[in-house]
Amino acid sequence: PYSGAENVPLNLRVFHTTFNIVNTFTLVWFAGFIEKIVVRMVPSKGDADEEYSLEFISTGMMATPEMSLMEAQKEIARFGSVVRKMNGFVKGLVSEQDNKKVSQTLARIKKYEDITDRIEVDVANYLAKVSQGEMSESSSLKVRGMLSIIGDLERIGDIYYQMSKTIERKNDGKVWFTPEQRNKINEMFDLAEEGLITMCLNLEGIASEVTMEKAQEHETALNICRKKIRKEHLASVEKGDYNFNSATVYADLFNSIEKVGDHTINVTEGVVGEV
Repeated sequence: PYSGAENVPLNLRVFHTTFNIVNTFTLVWFAGFIEKIVVRMVPSKGDADEEYSLEFISTGMMATPEMSLMEAQKEIARFGSVVRKMNGFVKGLVSEQDNKKVSQTLARIKKYEDITDRIEVDVANYLAKVSQGEMSESSSLKVRGMLSIIGDLERIGDIYYQMSKTIERKNDGKVWFTPEQRNKINEMFDLAEEGLITMCLNLEGIASEVTMEKAQEHETALNICRKKIRKEHLASVEKGDYNFNSATVYADLFNSIEKVGDHTINVTEGVVGEV
C-alpha cells in the first residue's frame, strides 16, 4: 500500500530517519576505535606543530574603542604566555647534552622569537587603528600602556633568543659549566619563571584590580639573587675556579636573566598605568 508515487516523500523521510538512527548508534559504539585510527594516521607533533596566528583581533575592529581594547588585551595576554614558554626552553638548554634535542630547542626558540616580533607589529598596528577613532582619556592611557607592554614583551623574546645563541656558542666551543654554575643559573631561571607567572596573571586580570606588590617581590628576589651570584662569581674568577670563557658565558647569562626581570616588572607597570 506504500508503493504508490504519492508515498515517495514519506518513504524517503522514513529511510533517512532510520539511516541516521542506525548510523548514530554505530558510531557511538565504535567512537573509541575510530579515534585510535585517526590518531595513528595523523599523529600530533606537539608544540612543534604550533603556528602563529592572531586569535582575538584578526576579525577587525569592534563596535567601540573600549571593546577593541578588550580584544587587544586578550591578545597581549597570549603574548605574555609565549615569552614565558621561552624561559623554560632556554633553561633546558643549560643542562641538555643531546645534540639533536639541543638543535630542536634552538630552532624552537628562534621560531618563538620570530613570533614575538610579529605579534608586536600586529598588535601595534591594531592599536594605531583603534586610536584613530574617538577615544576617552582612560582609553588613551590604556593604549599607551599596551604599547609599552608589547615593547617589553618583544624585548624579553629578544633576550631569550640572544641567550640561546650564547649557549650555542658555548657548546660549539666545548665550554662547560661546573655543577655549581648550572645550579645557580637554574635558580635564577626559576625566579624569573615566578615573575613571569605573576606577569601573565596580571595581563589576564582586570587592570583596576592589579597591584605592583607581588611583581615587585619577584623583581627584588631576582635582583638579590643576581647580586649574590655576581659577588661569588668574581671571587671564583680571582681564585681561578673556572676558565675565562666559562666565566664570560656564565656572567652573560645571569646578567641577561636579570634584564628579563626588569622588563617583566615593566609589563605590570604598563598594566596598572605607571608608564
